[in-house]
Amino acid sequence: MDVLSRLFGCKPECCAERANEGGDVVVASLPASAGMKLGGLPGPPEKLQPISRQEEVLARKGSELEDPDLHHRLSLNPAHDVGDESLLTRNTVTDDSEKAIVHSMVGGGNDRDVIVQQPSSKTADEIQVMVNAVGRNHNLKTVLNLDDNFCNEMVEMAWKEQVAPNVNIILQGDLDGDYFYIVQDGELDVIIHGVTVQTLYKGDSFGELALLYFAPRAATVRTTTHSTLWVVDRCHFKQILARAAEQHLMRYAKHLQAIECCEKLTKKVRIEVANALQETHFDYGNTVYTFGDRGDSFWLFFSCELAFMRGGKEVERVKGETHLPIILGEKALSESPQRKETVVVKSATATGMTMNRACFDLLMSKVKLERENKKKVKEGLPFERFGSSQYLTDAFKTSHTDNIRLKDIHVIAPLGVGAFGLVELVEHVPTQTMYALKTMSKGYIVKSGLQSSVLYEKNIQFMCDSPFIVKLIDTFNTSQTMCFLQEVILGGELMTYYTRNRLWGDTVHTKFYCAGAALAFEHMHGKQIIYRDLKPENVLINSAGQPQLTDMGLAKLSPGKTYTTCGALVSMSPEVIKCTGHNRGADWWTLGIMMFELMAKETPFNGTSPTEIYSRIFIGMDKVEFKTGMKGDCEQLIKSLCHQLVPRRLTMLPGGIDNFKRHDWYKGFDWGALQSESMPAPSKPEIKGKTDVSNFHKLIDAKIPMESNYVDEGNGWDKDFATST
Repeated sequence: MDVLSRLFGCKPECCAERANEGGDVVVASLPASAGMKLGGLPGPPEKLQPISRQEEVLARKGSELEDPDLHHRLSLNPAHDVGDESLLTRNTVTDDSEKAIVHSMVGGGNDRDVIVQQPSSKTADEIQVMVNAVGRNHNLKTVLNLDDNFCNEMVEMAWKEQVAPNVNIILQGDLDGDYFYIVQDGELDVIIHGVTVQTLYKGDSFGELALLYFAPRAATVRTTTHSTLWVVDRCHFKQILARAAEQHLMRYAKHLQAIECCEKLTKKVRIEVANALQETHFDYGNTVYTFGDRGDSFWLFFSCELAFMRGGKEVERVKGETHLPIILGEKALSESPQRKETVVVKSATATGMTMNRACFDLLMSKVKLERENKKKVKEGLPFERFGSSQYLTDAFKTSHTDNIRLKDIHVIAPLGVGAFGLVELVEHVPTQTMYALKTMSKGYIVKSGLQSSVLYEKNIQFMCDSPFIVKLIDTFNTSQTMCFLQEVILGGELMTYYTRNRLWGDTVHTKFYCAGAALAFEHMHGKQIIYRDLKPENVLINSAGQPQLTDMGLAKLSPGKTYTTCGALVSMSPEVIKCTGHNRGADWWTLGIMMFELMAKETPFNGTSPTEIYSRIFIGMDKVEFKTGMKGDCEQLIKSLCHQLVPRRLTMLPGGIDNFKRHDWYKGFDWGALQSESMPAPSKPEIKGKTDVSNFHKLIDAKIPMESNYVDEGNGWDKDFATST
């Protein structure tokens, strides 16, 4: 089938001019969820059986189903992340015919406009009802630190709604999950697929996970009597979190005035710089930096003792105080002078807050862009999104020949269906070159508020140039779809490869693939990109057996901490769940989780609900049982990557990724050979030809998921997306 015929529903010769309508997008296509369950209710909702990977594959990829109960469970689990609380387990089937661990996803914020009302006045009784409701909400208690100030701020921002009987407050599957509700008076039924599973009364609450991340609703909630509800919107909730974070950052921001390149910055910008500081932990005797090193980072040290060494002798010792930190390398953000001394920690421990020049420059470019955009908005001009021009380097302009046209692409076979995108094997007919084409419904992108996410995804993938990351070749924009043309990797997903070849627990293979992921991280982190979505389904195996990361849907260009809750719940680090801000340390946590899974054939924090998963993650790796084959160096490496405290994670300690490369589990591993792609893979996938798709699940009548009609409103949000026509 010709691509244009499918995308436009007409013959290609009629569509030549339409193929280039529209234009531009920013980051995140979210994979499917495992299953869903309503959360935040005083009692347990309907008990759902876990959904296996096999069942999900069969149901979503065209096979006939005869099990009505399975139909019921899958209907709670559409390709988008339905629900306020998802089962989000990754369940393993007992046979090895196909791998069956499901990596469920949640997405971050969206581009929708949220309707917000002014806060309503409240009586003492109403305030008490609301405070009690927030305090009793198990999901909020598990995820957040619900102190009195936090609860009071939530209560203060709420507004009152009077609702008649038989009104649907939320609808199962609805994408507009932007509000949290507290019942002041009345009765409401919780309905799943037409069946009432629970009744809510005064003091109950629902919809809380909508405050944390974008996730369509798991159930319908309908009033049965006249009801009074208190409403809290996601935007104001995030502002509370931001204010809490800002208060913490003010401590660092005030000391930045002592640094020459920061002294003239506004208070707001200094807070942004403080947010970008990376916390690094040192022990007694550790070296902060050495004489002659390139000085490209500055440091703040509080409550510690440092010794300055020259010629092997201590020439000065300085103490940092809580109110007066030691500042090192203050000129490093404007220059790159060589270090004139060696600095060694002389206290039992020391925690340094640091930033390098590349990160500072990127942050300043972001601040400059924001200022320019404010002027453009006032003048009615289109604004530029941060990250949209980073990939437009001279190398990109030189290498991009613009010789691929959508009309010349022919579909060979489907490769996979994700939450938002259909991926197909295609051929560029003039050159007979094979590619992978990911197609997304533009209508659904807009409906879900993911315009910025898709645009960002394109830009970040163009920024990456690593043999361990799938390369983006071109992007196309049609009247109804947005397409990513990528290099094709025919060895299939790592998840499937491990299952079909019975590799679970194989140390040699696990070392190889995790090493490839680590080098991909090293490349992205060097560009200030956080990936946030490592899992076996997002690692592809090429014809040489090398791993390559795919799907930049949740990746983010971030010079500092970011606060979006997103990723596979079983792989989320504690700081991502708690919305306290995360950086590249969250990626290293996910590598530890994937390493565990490849060795154990299960994830360490499985559970039947998000709350159970969160609780296990917060307890940590020390309570996780490791199989016999993982004892020793493997177990120690995983635990060091998954430390509860970000600065204590192995690759966040002084030495960075070299700590990972030098770990005893990788003793004798040739990192140089892997980087140069000269290391033979421990095994290679069987690929019979350039059109062989046997390493992927067989799909019958695959279609673009969540397809929705798009009507162009003329605001030009997509105008710069396409790199080819």
